[in-house]
Amino acid sequence: MRVFALPWLRSLLSERAARPFSHASIRAVVTALLAEVTGEPAAAIRDDASLVKDLQIDGDDYGMWFVPEVEHKFGLRLHRRDWESVHTVADIVTLIADRLGVGKDSAM
Repeated sequence: MRVFALPWLRSLLSERAARPFSHASIRAVVTALLAEVTGEPAAAIRDDASLVKDLQIDGDDYGMWFVPEVEHKFGLRLHRRDWESVHTVADIVTLIADRLGVGKDSAM
């Protein structure tokens, strides 16, 4: 039996393989997306910043824009329960790194 990959799937897989991620690169993408939502400079967004208290991200911005953008940028599809434990920027980076299989020893 021969299995044919869909063109978009081949493209996605080759793109992910071509872009190895580290904690630092994941954090850079996450903070850039958060900067778009909040209007804060990406460099000012701390790892321990609370998404709700510190960055004042509301449910609509989070669920309707931020989560889909994160999933798109990293080629992931996460379940709602995965996002339920996310409260800080570091939580987001950890969640994505875990799903991508990025080792704990890569710099953050």
